[in-house]
Amino acid sequence: MHEFPDVIPFVTIIDPKRRVGLKSQRIKNELIPVKSTRPLEEGSYIFKTRKLIMFNKIQEDLQKLIDEFLDDDLQMFYQTEKLRQATRVKEVCAENFEKEVVKNNDVRNFIVEIFKHDCPSCAFNGKVFNAFSRKVEKHGYGADLPLFRLSIDNKIPFLGNFGYSPIYMFVKKDADNNITECFTLDPP
Repeated sequence: MHEFPDVIPFVTIIDPKRRVGLKSQRIKNELIPVKSTRPLEEGSYIFKTRKLIMFNKIQEDLQKLIDEFLDDDLQMFYQTEKLRQATRVKEVCAENFEKEVVKNNDVRNFIVEIFKHDCPSCAFNGKVFNAFSRKVEKHGYGADLPLFRLSIDNKIPFLGNFGYSPIYMFVKKDADNNITECFTLDPP
């Protein structure tokens, strides 16, 4: 089974009484098959399955899912944690933007990425922005050019309203923390 995007409705069933055995386990960096003589709790997962539920036929899909679960016709759904990419980008929101960025005397120039949660371009460009943040740090500009990430849903009066995403803005402040320059950068 493939991972479902967060915007598609799905139902997950977890059955703690039913366990699925591991095919192998890693002991001292070596894969060893799990022997059937071991207690199932030591080498197993709790059974978990996931199915899409369509809005136009919710009742039908849910009934089918329950029937398949009771008839033991569902497949185990294995899920690993999503990999987190190393980044020097600091996430901010409307609540802490003024304190962390505008009123912060240590921040003179900065770049802010404005993104939308369900935007495919934002997901791709966010990874590029993360890589860019590591390059900025590697070349010694991390303290001089901090990078921030802000959801488009936040209403930030200092930056205005946004009609699209992703947006990358370079902002420059004076010694009194007043914004003197603010312009859009071309996305990567």
